[in-house]
Amino acid sequence: MLTNAVSVEQGDGRANLFRGRHTGPRVHGDGGAAIVELALVMPIVLAIILATISSGMAMDQRLSLDHAARESARYGATMSSSQLFTDERTWAANVSSVALARAGGDLDVPGATLCVSLVEGSGTGGVQVVSGPFPASSYTTKTDGKPCDPAELYPTTLYDVGRRVQVRATRPASIEFGVDVWQITLSASVSVKSESSS
Repeated sequence: MLTNAVSVEQGDGRANLFRGRHTGPRVHGDGGAAIVELALVMPIVLAIILATISSGMAMDQRLSLDHAARESARYGATMSSSQLFTDERTWAANVSSVALARAGGDLDVPGATLCVSLVEGSGTGGVQVVSGPFPASSYTTKTDGKPCDPAELYPTTLYDVGRRVQVRATRPASIEFGVDVWQITLSASVSVKSESSS
């Protein structure tokens, strides 16, 4: 409370002026400095929190791609290359539909790619897309009819001609820092030995 009264002390008769002087409770400490420090540090803390959240989301998307690639490669490894499908789609189209279903929408974004191939061979000749009993275009999703990874090498033996299922999936992602955004590409790559020789 403020007092504007003039008082006279007892005893010596001198006047004691209290004009404008605060006589209520006073705030002590560094409360004002703490608020300023908080204002300076808060943008950095928020940027770190935002980066942590967006990094976690990117990690989840990468795990989803890995799961989709593994599951579709397993599915493709158990199917015979001569299998006929009731929906009249190709071997590669059926395997890629499994990948899309298992990705949970993470391959349904602009810039996402999915490649599925049934390949055989290895060594100096590299790998080629299987060419029978249907055309090679039935065993790959690439428009040029080539394998997802023609440079990949597999051990071949008398009983293993190097027949493998290749699945490659990529998608764009971003990690945000509040004032900056990192654009990254997430990828999953799986090769599984085919259980079918025909």
